[in-house]
Amino acid sequence: MITVLVLTLIALSGWSLSGLLGGTRNVIERLGLSILLGMGALTLFMFLAGLLGLPIRLTTYLPLLAIPALDGIRRIVTEGRWRMSRGEWSARWQTVIELLHPRHPHFVTPLLIVILFVLLTICLRCVLLPNTTRDSLVAFDLLGRTIATEELFRVSLFDHTNLARGGSYPPFTALTFAWGYQAGLTDATQAILLPFIAFVIWIFGFARREMGATSAYALMAACLLSPDFYGFLPVPLTNLPLVIFADIAILYLFVALRDRSREEAWLSVIAITLCLWTRSDAVAFLVGAFATMLLFGRRRIPVWLRLVYPVPGLMALVLWQLYIAHTLGETSLSRFTTHLFWHTERMQGLIYVGVRLLFSVSTMGLAAWFLAAAMCWMGVARRFVAGPLLAATFLSLGAYALLFYQTDPVGQDPLVELLMSSYRRGIIVFVLPMWMAVLLSPMGTTCRRILGSLFRTT
Repeated sequence: MITVLVLTLIALSGWSLSGLLGGTRNVIERLGLSILLGMGALTLFMFLAGLLGLPIRLTTYLPLLAIPALDGIRRIVTEGRWRMSRGEWSARWQTVIELLHPRHPHFVTPLLIVILFVLLTICLRCVLLPNTTRDSLVAFDLLGRTIATEELFRVSLFDHTNLARGGSYPPFTALTFAWGYQAGLTDATQAILLPFIAFVIWIFGFARREMGATSAYALMAACLLSPDFYGFLPVPLTNLPLVIFADIAILYLFVALRDRSREEAWLSVIAITLCLWTRSDAVAFLVGAFATMLLFGRRRIPVWLRLVYPVPGLMALVLWQLYIAHTLGETSLSRFTTHLFWHTERMQGLIYVGVRLLFSVSTMGLAAWFLAAAMCWMGVARRFVAGPLLAATFLSLGAYALLFYQTDPVGQDPLVELLMSSYRRGIIVFVLPMWMAVLLSPMGTTCRRILGSLFRTT
């Protein structure tokens, strides 16, 4: 019962936040986005409660979450027309059906079977199997359990630096596990299932708005069948929230620049801030997104908004570094070489391993191969589309790779091992933007037209 109450408050508070920003999102997209925004707000309330010396328990942060949740209820009541005739209710239900119904059901039915099967296996794995991931058990899961038990953020683990392995990471993941345990969940894998399902809902709603239901199902299938997307995301680590918020930031930035939309730009700002609320190395995605904003934002986005874009994310990054410097006596900068340098063999290894991972079918699936084909098609046809999306993807990818180039080799794994572990998990972020760019490209448009003629229904 408590679990249902917490999840309801999360969704309602997120509905309020998404309503404040406006926009033309459909109900499916807004539902997934609301859950994710509500989780971000909940972890922020928990962190603030800990800073103020208040106990981190349900009776402390749920009343805070209830304030935006009440506004969410008000918005649901005022935005919808509830007094309607039977015919009007039937028409509204038909509108919801049309959001899910593809134009080419004969093509989509096999995809839908695959999507449902993959989602079912993921859900069963998260609900039935306990967390066995070592990096989670000794870091985020342990920290979340301790926060839930001691009802403090600076728990006793911080008195033992070797035990507080997850303490240097921004608090979104650990606090998500903490409220999950306090709400009655028994394992971290169950806590990570909610943002995963919300992300899948958001992907479908966003793609449905941009390309239609048929392409939305194709995009979901392509992402879920990418090996690392399927293998690493439903794992109780920082990978999933990093991918979620980075992808939301990149895709809403693309829509903002294409449609000159301030609402989508602000959503991108919030998402990239939550990305840095998950991992500090997400500053690479902030750099890529901000560079894209400066390159394409002229005459599309007001100057003040372009300049403000990175400020909330940088504030979150700096404040967290100051906090761990005071608590742990170190910052994330201790893992990096703070001056620029050139090392030929190191750069060659970075490029070789990075490109190999991108084009590895066992890592990214076919995303990079299809994107390369789509870009060649655009070059031959001399018709370039989705420029901001491609720019944000490649600039973020380059900044993320250079971040690993700058890692301090002293006291850390060799660069190749870092690339094959941490970097490999990080580039899952680009699976969704790559497939999105493919479907929006002239090649994707032509393929959709051909499929439409082959699977035309009467």
